[in-house]
Amino acid sequence: MDYRKWEKTNLLNLSSNGLMNGAFNNPKLVGSGYKLINVVNLYSKPCIKIAELELLNLPNSEYEKYKAEKYDVFFTRSSLKLEGIAHCNIFLEDREDVIFECHIIRVRPDRNKIDPRYLHYYCISANARRHFMRCAKTTTMTTIDQEGIGSLSVLIPSLPEQQKIAEVLGTWDEAIDLLEKLITAKHKLKQGLMQQLLTGKKRFKDFEDCEWELQILGNFGTNNCPAIKAGPFGSSLKKEFYTTQGYKIYGQEQVIANNPFIGNYYIDEKKFNQLKSCEVLAGDILVSLVGTIGRVLLVPSEAEPGVINPRLLRIRADKQKVVPMFLKYFLESEANIKIMSDLSQGGTMGVLNAKSFKSLSFPLLSINEQEKIVSIFSCIDKEILILDKQLINSTWQVTSEEK
Repeated sequence: MDYRKWEKTNLLNLSSNGLMNGAFNNPKLVGSGYKLINVVNLYSKPCIKIAELELLNLPNSEYEKYKAEKYDVFFTRSSLKLEGIAHCNIFLEDREDVIFECHIIRVRPDRNKIDPRYLHYYCISANARRHFMRCAKTTTMTTIDQEGIGSLSVLIPSLPEQQKIAEVLGTWDEAIDLLEKLITAKHKLKQGLMQQLLTGKKRFKDFEDCEWELQILGNFGTNNCPAIKAGPFGSSLKKEFYTTQGYKIYGQEQVIANNPFIGNYYIDEKKFNQLKSCEVLAGDILVSLVGTIGRVLLVPSEAEPGVINPRLLRIRADKQKVVPMFLKYFLESEANIKIMSDLSQGGTMGVLNAKSFKSLSFPLLSINEQEKIVSIFSCIDKEILILDKQLINSTWQVTSEEK
């Protein structure tokens, strides 16, 4: 592909009738009338979806001015973040009942000069994104005007080459869209099975005659260690005690990211011995208590030894009674996440205390049944992981070099 033979012009010159802002979205007129392309609709993939559009009762006299046509390309005019400015999408429906609203800028490509799908892909390329961010203006929000969008320099191969590029990238888009739908379906399947298998509504045939007994989660400790332990008081773990090596301090950073290997806060051996009741060992489950409550991390065998900080609690259940991974799945179910949210105390951000957490009911199943349930969810997780990797490998970004 020889870029040196490609022409270059700005986006404004590739439009058939200039750039245009949309119709005023009067809240009093929402609910009937024409289908309305709104800012949120520009984030649908791989194109704007007609089924997601709301209605706006725009006067017929304004319809012709603001109607959307097949192959129109749209941009957001504002964003909370610079990186989100001029988010671009394309309308591919052949309809006569669609308009667009005022927080969007429309470009109607001149199809004698450029393939609309090629233009859309070019406008979401790294080169275009850099241009739009340079042209944006930031005050309380980041905004961009028609001039900033219209001044984008676009590299243009011949129309047949444009169409071929758009066709190839469109095939990738379809593959990515399919993978995303499969991943969503797998997550829904997992949550559905959780609702069945973790509540006793569905039992495996081998265990149907076994009693389903609920007990308080706090009762599953050992003689040497309580099942649930809250983090130390903040004064016991001030930043002045932090070191660059030693015993790791586990906090919400690791739990929310589901990654015990990130973070670089440590305490020395003396401080660790003072806080040993809050230690972290392989097989422990860490739960976030503040803000994003109820997030769960199962500590793997290769994780560093350490202690939890005051925003976490640690669960170390008797392994003769509880399979750690089963407990993790149990806590991650939608039903238990809601229960934890309901138990949290209000304020600027939710807080879940250890006492409330100990009162959670937990099914006392045989180890064999727990392991059977874990095997089902583990298989689904592996399938999701494979699909996630395929999605990452399939993700592309159009890049172009300036002449």
